[in-house]
Amino acid sequence: MFEILKQTDGMRGSFVRLIRLGPDDLTVLVRSSGDGKIQHRYVGPDSSKAEEVFNLESQTLLRRID
Repeated sequence: MFEILKQTDGMRGSFVRLIRLGPDDLTVLVRSSGDGKIQHRYVGPDSSKAEEVFNLESQTLLRRID
């Protein structure tokens, strides 16, 4: 089972999600509004790196909205 820890939503279904896959596994998923593909930006156990990637991708997503 997985748990969505944080999420940033954009336009037309785009999002950035920080997800806990297991006790030691995190991933950051990004879905763009253009093609709708979901891409992994980070997969691994380092929570600070996952947070950093999530924040950077969220800022990028929110800049596209403005």
